[in-house]
Amino acid sequence: MTISIKTKLLFSYLVLIFVPLVVLTGLTYWRVSDRMEANMLRTSRNALAQSETYLETKLGNLINATDIIYFDKTLQDIHTTNPAIYDEDLLQQNIDENNLTTLFNQIERNTDVLRVRLFIRDIPGYAYDNDRFFVFRDLDGQPWYEALKASKSVVTWIAPDKFQADSEADPPFISLARRITIKTYNVTDGVIRIDMRAPVVNDIVKQANVTSTGLSYIVNGTGDLISASGSPALLGDRALLQAAEDAARGSAAGTDIHAGNADYLTLSRPIANSDWTFISVIPYSEIKSTGKDIRFYMVLMLLATGVISYLLAYLWFNSSALRLKHLAKNIRKVTGGDFNTRIRVSSKDEIGQISQDFNYMVAEMAAMIEERFETGKKIKSLELRSLQSQINPHFLYNSLDMINWSAVMSGNAEIETMIQSLSTFYKIGLSKGDDIIPVRNEIEHVRAYVTLQNLRYQDQIALELDVDEGILGLEMLKITLQPIVENAILHGILRSPSKSGTIRISGARKSDIVVFTVEDDGAGMPPDIVERILDQDTQDEFHGYGIKNIQERIQLQYGAAYGLAYESEPGRGTTVRITLPAIVVRRAAH
Repeated sequence: MTISIKTKLLFSYLVLIFVPLVVLTGLTYWRVSDRMEANMLRTSRNALAQSETYLETKLGNLINATDIIYFDKTLQDIHTTNPAIYDEDLLQQNIDENNLTTLFNQIERNTDVLRVRLFIRDIPGYAYDNDRFFVFRDLDGQPWYEALKASKSVVTWIAPDKFQADSEADPPFISLARRITIKTYNVTDGVIRIDMRAPVVNDIVKQANVTSTGLSYIVNGTGDLISASGSPALLGDRALLQAAEDAARGSAAGTDIHAGNADYLTLSRPIANSDWTFISVIPYSEIKSTGKDIRFYMVLMLLATGVISYLLAYLWFNSSALRLKHLAKNIRKVTGGDFNTRIRVSSKDEIGQISQDFNYMVAEMAAMIEERFETGKKIKSLELRSLQSQINPHFLYNSLDMINWSAVMSGNAEIETMIQSLSTFYKIGLSKGDDIIPVRNEIEHVRAYVTLQNLRYQDQIALELDVDEGILGLEMLKITLQPIVENAILHGILRSPSKSGTIRISGARKSDIVVFTVEDDGAGMPPDIVERILDQDTQDEFHGYGIKNIQERIQLQYGAAYGLAYESEPGRGTTVRITLPAIVVRRAAH
């Protein structure tokens, strides 16, 4: 069968256009869809991590508020004064009630807080108005109080479903309950309860759900649902939720689960300062849906390009069939499978111009697709960077300054000291992201920490400082001394029979090194613990990850020649020697 030159040339022309386009379209679809799926997963992880960090800050603020109430002098006096004497002093009761009401009002200025409630013993002069003050003994049988009693923690977050018996006029809320154990440890004398508006948590959970058919939610340690956002169908699937929670307990990384007839990816993160777990469930069908959309449009573009190319080629070859015979040799090479060759343009007439345009079109198409691909990657990179914003610590500083000013105005020196020390502690601890700070800042950090501990433990810790003035301007890693002092207090002094003691910090320069010594007269440690206290895998009652972390940070920063050394005997205290290079601070501390 004889095939006309026009048909042969038309077929060859279409092969030159359509086959490379099919291959190029397929490769582009595979690369783009794979990148988009990876970006979607990365976006989901970042959204979950940022929402978890933001929520931890919110919860931490409320825990700090319960600390302020718990250690308030008025509340301490109410629980420590002889009831027989206090119940007769109606004037003092009125003053105390007003002081507590003022404190509650200050805390309720935080827009996250719905209200503050105090449950104490029945005092004759107090107005138990079922708004702020309640009788503690009336709590038995209430679901939220039973949840607090069942918890082993002093501070417990109560799920919204524990308050079904409260007033229907109240907006939805989540509560933080704290036991009052001032008289006797582990004996509850009352309860502080701060109700947080549920939309605060709901909005954070909603931000974590970046998919349209997925689900983000928070559960506590007993499986109670705290908040959820996303698909109602997924939220109602108990088998799916149970599988997601089991996966979260097994691994904090992404885990594939199967429920019903679908596959899902679960992401989870534990929330500090609570027994909550943040979980995101993403259907794989949605992860791959973006790739399916791209495939549809690429196939549509491919078909449109093929049809248009065929029509144009047909019209052109139909009018130029006679002259195309001269191109038969080159066409046969192309039809033979040599697709890497280009049509050589030997003239500037119609045939030559078409050949030249064909070569140019292939090159331009490849460049255009590559450029669009690179542009898409840059856009996605910028979108992901916009999700990586950091929480500004100035809010914490301003809040502490506001509370400190309130303490000054009210003449409460103890709270003033507490807030000033806490502010110093966090300012130096954060240091605006700097890892290296002057020695003087680290000493102030320790001083602020010991002040806070003495407020807690009633001045049971004496701090002696003997640090040479000449080394105060040298550099050191921040948060080096404070964890060591913390261990000296918690595992040394507070474990001694007297529950009190002295911590002595000395520091001096010896040639090109600086040596700090932290000594305490606490309970000490057995020899076997001292020998392995700096082992990487060691974890026991005498120390945790803090000491290992300090050792690793120092050696990573300055080398293996520097670090910590321990000496201790049971009943005779502990001495820690810290060796650092003598380096002048290279830039001013913030």
